[in-house]
Amino acid sequence: QAVTYFGGTYDLDFSISQAIDVFFNLYGIAPIYAVNIVDITKHKTAETEAAVEVNNGELTIKNHKVIIDSLVVKDNTTSLEITDYITAWTEEGLVVYLTGAVTKVDLTYDVIDLSKITKDDAIGGYDLNTMQRKGLELLDDVFMKFQELPAFVDLPEYSGDSEVAAIMETKSKNINGGMFEAIPLINAPLNKKYDEIPVWKNDNNITDEDMAVLYGGIKLAGKVYHHSIHYAALSLLTDNDNGGVPSITPSNKEYKMDA
Repeated sequence: QAVTYFGGTYDLDFSISQAIDVFFNLYGIAPIYAVNIVDITKHKTAETEAAVEVNNGELTIKNHKVIIDSLVVKDNTTSLEITDYITAWTEEGLVVYLTGAVTKVDLTYDVIDLSKITKDDAIGGYDLNTMQRKGLELLDDVFMKFQELPAFVDLPEYSGDSEVAAIMETKSKNINGGMFEAIPLINAPLNKKYDEIPVWKNDNNITDEDMAVLYGGIKLAGKVYHHSIHYAALSLLTDNDNGGVPSITPSNKEYKMDA
């Protein structure tokens, strides 16, 4: 289901792909509640490729951020659009399978541009016109729709921002009108030295005793992950080993990492 709705784990620039890989592949623990904040109508950039060679009826766009519905394929010789093709995701990127004797094509397509996503997209809010929650506002929906309580709240790329951290703190303490609480996970900036983190925490008012402030990226087989995702997965695995009852932190437990 996770792969169906959110895609595979080929491109770990997407934090949801990281979560799917970490929770299901590395730690074997579930569930997770993932909120997509990518809007492909806004968060995109146009790309073009000319005279791309077609080998044995196929070519590969080496990018896992291609928005397939935007793909236009034209014969490089005639400039006529080719519509008879199918696509498939692989580890290398998006493979396009063509019919006919075409040898070179011109491509235009949009790719998801993560740089256009802002912290406001992550914070979200309540839309009075559509009566829909977005971003962090969906936290209450976990209990209302699924009768489950989130243990952690994680916005991996944005939690180090003081405004985002403050809202995460408030939302985590007020699940279902304040009946339940969760732990906000904060990723400290990687461009600071370890001994600079206490000052950074104080300067940004990231001091709540229920926050878990995490420092350093987690690396495995060349892949780099957000620390908070591993922390959440290992914490839930530790709880699972205790019959599902939260009892101890994952301190002195083993991360799936090699650097």
